[in-house]
Amino acid sequence: MASPPNSMHVVFSAECNHALTWQAVGLFASHAALRHPGNITRLLACSDEQLASYRGLGVGPTFVHHNMRFGHPTLIDETGYPSYNKPASVMFWLEAVRPTEEFVALLDTDMLLRAPLDARALGARRGVVVSAEYSYLVGTTTALAERFLDAAQRPLAAQCGGFHIFHRDDIAVIAPLWIEYTRRARAFAHADQEQYLRESFRDWAAASATLDAGERAVRRKQAMWQAEMYGYAFGAAVAGVSHVVRRDTMLYPGYVPHAGILPEILHYGSDFAVEPGAAGGGERLYFNKMTLVDLDLYACADGARGGGRDGDTSRGGFWFLKRPPPPRDAAGAPRSPRDLLCIWTVEALNAAFCGFYRAHCGAAAAALECPAPHPELGALLHRCADTSAECAKFARQGECVSNPAWMLGECARSCDACGARDRRLVAEALGPAHAYGPLARLPDPRAADGWHAHHGRRATAKRRLRELAAEHGCAQRCSFFGVRLRYGAALPQLSDAGECADAAAAAAPAAALPHRLSGVVGLAEFGAPLRCLRLSGPLRLGGRGCDARGDTRLRGGIVLVERGGCSFARKARRAQEAGALAALVYDGGAADPLVAITMSDSDGADGAAVTIPVLNLPRASGERLVRALREANVEATAAAAEAAAAGEEGGVCGASGDLLVSIEGLEVETEGGDAGGGGDWDAATVQLVERCAVGVPTRGVSALPDGDAYPHAGALPMRPCARFDRVFPFEPWELDDADWDVLGC
Repeated sequence: MASPPNSMHVVFSAECNHALTWQAVGLFASHAALRHPGNITRLLACSDEQLASYRGLGVGPTFVHHNMRFGHPTLIDETGYPSYNKPASVMFWLEAVRPTEEFVALLDTDMLLRAPLDARALGARRGVVVSAEYSYLVGTTTALAERFLDAAQRPLAAQCGGFHIFHRDDIAVIAPLWIEYTRRARAFAHADQEQYLRESFRDWAAASATLDAGERAVRRKQAMWQAEMYGYAFGAAVAGVSHVVRRDTMLYPGYVPHAGILPEILHYGSDFAVEPGAAGGGERLYFNKMTLVDLDLYACADGARGGGRDGDTSRGGFWFLKRPPPPRDAAGAPRSPRDLLCIWTVEALNAAFCGFYRAHCGAAAAALECPAPHPELGALLHRCADTSAECAKFARQGECVSNPAWMLGECARSCDACGARDRRLVAEALGPAHAYGPLARLPDPRAADGWHAHHGRRATAKRRLRELAAEHGCAQRCSFFGVRLRYGAALPQLSDAGECADAAAAAAPAAALPHRLSGVVGLAEFGAPLRCLRLSGPLRLGGRGCDARGDTRLRGGIVLVERGGCSFARKARRAQEAGALAALVYDGGAADPLVAITMSDSDGADGAAVTIPVLNLPRASGERLVRALREANVEATAAAAEAAAAGEEGGVCGASGDLLVSIEGLEVETEGGDAGGGGDWDAATVQLVERCAVGVPTRGVSALPDGDAYPHAGALPMRPCARFDRVFPFEPWELDDADWDVLGC
């Protein structure tokens, strides 16, 4: 009987030894505690000799298969590499069992389920696998990938690992390819280890030159261990599947949750620590699974055997992890989400051990008193709060929108993002990090518009607009991201609707003040000030921009350059020396698609010479601008050819390959400084506009020669560019001439 759509079978690969047995107990228990929909199965690699003495078959549903650590007569040609068991276990299982669930989630044994996995909500479907981001797998983009994949397959090689959620039909195809390409990667690594290290390990040449012999040996071992991960990336690429790679679904305890999103999976593969807290319980918590490789839960009341001296055996001899410190610090303040998730991990393992003892240790465990969990932990984990005293200041500076991944994790309350709907929007917009392949899609940046528009800047808007309105009295009102506010001379308390307490003043005429200001643009600590900035010009691509000084194509244009290769200030100076009107820098590669940053002058010399405006764009904006310009050039070439065939001297509206970019910026000075909510308030927007106006001829791709500059947005009649009006992941501001007059421009 088939299971319903979106059903899931959780599987994990293990071996028959003490360490992977207690880890399996933890994962089984976390699955049961959640009442997770669907089945769970341990895929146990065990030789006949090992199986004869293994006591752990009863810890949960188990499928036993050949242990690839000892080789295989047809699939591999080496021994001693247990990572072959991960793909082989799935292949052997699928040869024997046909799962009825639509999806299969493959986890590691040292993982715990904190919340249920929803395959479709995370992005999985037929042809699309969901995984965690492993950005250190640089070999997917180097000559290593070229050794195993053709040009069409290489874009599908994903930097991912940890967990995988497959459609059941996809994993059946991927598993044997995963084994084969792991074998090929290992064969190359054995044949030419130095070349393999250069192609598979980040900055191997530089790192190896500074490491001592012991550290180099550790790095070599890590690189050889990663061969199975490359085997997956290459095998899945050959299978033709796409990937959605997420940053929010799996977390190593000890790390900060991405954008404040609590993960479904805790992966305790690395060590972590929590310092002691308030009086009344707990010691410093330190956890490292490698200290527990000999922990044998079947020792029961003789728990000191194999458990190590760092455990707690005070409960009748049964071994437990030491009780973690309380979820509040010495001052009584709740701990950070990072610390709380560390505490949760230890408590979940202790609860799993307790359940095991009671089920398998007979009368000795009948009266066992297990470690009590901290009763506040669950509530504090879901608490929405700021973790830094600086959060309010950062929010006033617009960081909630320009740097949402960090701010939503550390300053959720100051960013006004505490509701359930807000957190869902955040997860939808910021959780997926990368998409590989044509079937995988990252969320449209507009998915974040609801949060950006109604929450990310709302609190900031109220404070700033109060300060602006204080100069004009209660007869003023304005709209900011759709929040209409009225103010009085005495700045009375606002109602939830933002209404002024003075009814007569509230009925007075409204003045024009800025509204719908965009925030997802990063500023620079050098270059032209934003005060009343208004300019426009044709978009020009400048590559990395480090050697742009003699590039005549950039003259009179607004130059888009990619981060990297040299300092921000060097890029801006080179663009200026080439005659550019302004420079836009975007983060390429693995950067967060929605984050813009403040650019500093790292070397000092170049920044002082920059006099043009310089702004930072998120990766999503930069990449969309590049695509938009390329599309415009293709369209322009076709339109020019059509016009020439028709014998027309001029062109048609939109036939030019140029895209015009408009930049506007404000710098508002308010009283009071940071303590009083004042200080400088900078904001900027970047928009594409169409040059389609009477009297402005277009003559194919060369209609506007290089060097034609448009120093002011009013120099040519312009309108929002309809084809590309959603290039940027935010709503553009709307300021007319009257607005600029009110602002003193």
